[in-house]
Amino acid sequence: MHTAVALVYLFLSSLTLAVPAPQARQCNSTSAQVTINAQTNSGMSRPPIYSPIRVNIGKLTPCAPYCQVSAMLIDPDSGVNVDANAVECRAYRDRKGLVPGSAPFTVEEPARISTNIATEGSVLCYVVAA
Repeated sequence: MHTAVALVYLFLSSLTLAVPAPQARQCNSTSAQVTINAQTNSGMSRPPIYSPIRVNIGKLTPCAPYCQVSAMLIDPDSGVNVDANAVECRAYRDRKGLVPGSAPFTVEEPARISTNIATEGSVLCYVVAA
C-alpha cells in the first residue's frame, strides 16, 4: 500500500515539474507625463519661485502632502510620450479631485490661482489636441 502511495506521489510531483514556470512580464512603455511648474510664492512676488510637479496623463496626481501655490503652468519641454502643447490640466482643492481649485490650464495659458498662496490637493492632466 505504501508503495502505491509513493508511486502516485512521484507521478504527481513529476507533473508539476513538467509545467513551465510563468515568465515575468516586461513592460517597456513609459506612461505619458508632463511637468507642471507650481509657483510657490505669492502671485505678486518677483521673481516667481517654481517647484516642479511630475504628473501622469489621465491619472489624478495628489500633491504631497498639499501644494501651496499661487499659479501653475505646464513646462512646454517636459512631455514624455506626449506633446506638452496638446495637454490641459486642472488643479483640485482636495486629493480626490472633487473640488475644482483652478480653471483648466495649458502651456500657453497658466492657472492664476491666487495673488497670495492657495492650497491645492491634486492635479489632473489630459490630452486635448493631437
